[in-house]
Amino acid sequence: ICIFLLSLHGICNGHQGGSNNTQNCKKHGPFMDDSAREAILKFHNGFRTQLAKGLSPGYQGKHLLPAQDLFNMIWSCNLEEKALKATEKCAHYNVRRENYAQNIY
Repeated sequence: ICIFLLSLHGICNGHQGGSNNTQNCKKHGPFMDDSAREAILKFHNGFRTQLAKGLSPGYQGKHLLPAQDLFNMIWSCNLEEKALKATEKCAHYNVRRENYAQNIY
Protein backbone atom coordinates (compact mmCIF):
# COMPACT_ATOMS: atom_id res chain seq x y z
CA ILE A 1 0.00 0.00 0.00
CA CYS A 2 1.33 3.36 -0.95
CA ILE A 3 -0.25 6.49 0.42
CA PHE A 4 0.37 9.72 -1.36
CA LEU A 5 -0.52 12.44 1.10
CA LEU A 6 0.05 16.10 0.56
CA SER A 7 -0.88 18.98 2.75
CA LEU A 8 -4.22 20.47 1.82
CA HIS A 9 -3.71 23.49 4.03
CA GLY A 10 -1.60 24.98 1.24
CA ILE A 11 -4.72 25.18 -0.91
CA CYS A 12 -7.26 25.98 1.78
CA ASN A 13 -5.22 28.81 3.22
CA GLY A 14 -4.18 30.17 -0.16
CA HIS A 15 -0.43 29.56 0.12
CA GLN A 16 1.38 30.13 -3.13
CA GLY A 17 4.72 28.50 -3.63
CA GLY A 18 5.87 28.27 -0.04
CA SER A 19 8.66 26.14 1.32
CA ASN A 20 8.22 22.41 1.25
CA ASN A 21 10.18 21.83 4.46
CA THR A 22 10.68 18.15 3.67
CA GLN A 23 14.08 18.28 5.40
CA ASN A 24 12.32 18.15 8.78
CA CYS A 25 10.48 14.89 8.06
CA LYS A 26 11.61 11.54 9.42
CA LYS A 27 12.95 8.93 7.04
CA HIS A 28 10.49 6.06 6.68
CA GLY A 29 11.90 2.85 5.25
CA PRO A 30 14.59 2.68 2.59
CA PHE A 31 12.76 4.82 0.02
CA MET A 32 10.82 7.62 1.72
CA ASP A 33 13.39 10.32 2.27
CA ASP A 34 13.70 14.00 1.38
CA SER A 35 14.62 13.34 -2.24
CA ALA A 36 11.60 11.04 -2.67
CA ARG A 37 9.29 13.67 -1.18
CA GLU A 38 10.70 16.34 -3.48
CA ALA A 39 10.27 14.05 -6.52
CA ILE A 40 6.65 13.32 -5.58
CA LEU A 41 5.89 17.02 -5.18
CA LYS A 42 7.61 17.93 -8.45
CA PHE A 43 5.70 15.21 -10.32
CA HIS A 44 2.31 16.13 -8.80
CA ASN A 45 2.77 19.89 -9.10
CA GLY A 46 3.81 19.43 -12.74
CA PHE A 47 0.33 18.11 -13.50
CA ARG A 48 -1.24 20.94 -11.51
CA THR A 49 0.79 23.50 -13.48
CA GLN A 50 -0.34 22.01 -16.79
CA LEU A 51 -3.95 22.16 -15.59
CA ALA A 52 -3.59 25.75 -14.39
CA LYS A 53 -2.24 26.78 -17.80
CA GLY A 54 -5.02 25.02 -19.70
CA LEU A 55 -2.63 22.47 -21.20
CA SER A 56 -4.22 19.31 -19.77
CA PRO A 57 -5.80 17.05 -22.38
CA GLY A 58 -9.54 16.64 -22.17
CA TYR A 59 -12.17 14.91 -24.26
CA GLN A 60 -12.23 14.79 -28.05
CA GLY A 61 -8.71 16.18 -28.37
CA LYS A 62 -9.53 19.47 -26.66
CA HIS A 63 -7.66 20.84 -23.68
CA LEU A 64 -9.41 21.44 -20.39
CA LEU A 65 -10.06 25.05 -19.48
CA PRO A 66 -7.35 26.68 -17.34
CA ALA A 67 -7.81 26.28 -13.60
CA GLN A 68 -8.03 29.33 -11.39
CA ASP A 69 -6.32 29.64 -8.01
CA LEU A 70 -4.69 26.22 -8.34
CA PHE A 71 -1.62 26.55 -6.15
CA ASN A 72 1.32 24.20 -5.81
CA MET A 73 0.98 21.62 -3.08
CA ILE A 74 3.40 21.60 -0.17
CA TRP A 75 4.48 18.61 1.90
CA SER A 76 3.30 18.21 5.47
CA CYS A 77 5.43 16.01 7.73
CA ASN A 78 2.54 15.99 10.21
CA LEU A 79 0.11 14.58 7.62
CA GLU A 80 2.72 12.06 6.51
CA GLU A 81 2.92 10.76 10.09
CA LYS A 82 -0.88 10.58 10.34
CA ALA A 83 -1.08 8.67 7.06
CA LEU A 84 1.47 6.14 8.28
CA LYS A 85 -0.44 5.62 11.53
CA ALA A 86 -3.69 5.15 9.58
CA THR A 87 -2.12 2.41 7.46
CA GLU A 88 -0.63 0.46 10.36
CA LYS A 89 -3.92 -1.42 10.84
CA CYS A 90 -4.69 -1.45 7.11
CA ALA A 91 -8.21 -0.20 7.88
CA HIS A 92 -10.28 1.55 5.24
CA TYR A 93 -11.94 4.47 6.90
CA ASN A 94 -12.20 8.18 6.28
CA VAL A 95 -10.75 10.60 8.78
CA ARG A 96 -13.18 13.50 8.95
CA ARG A 97 -12.23 15.06 12.26
CA GLU A 98 -9.57 17.40 10.97
CA ASN A 99 -8.92 19.88 8.16
CA TYR A 100 -7.71 17.33 5.60
CA ALA A 101 -9.06 14.58 3.40
CA GLN A 102 -7.74 11.32 2.00
CA ASN A 103 -8.13 9.11 -1.01
CA ILE A 104 -8.62 5.42 -0.36
CA TYR A 105 -8.01 2.94 -3.18
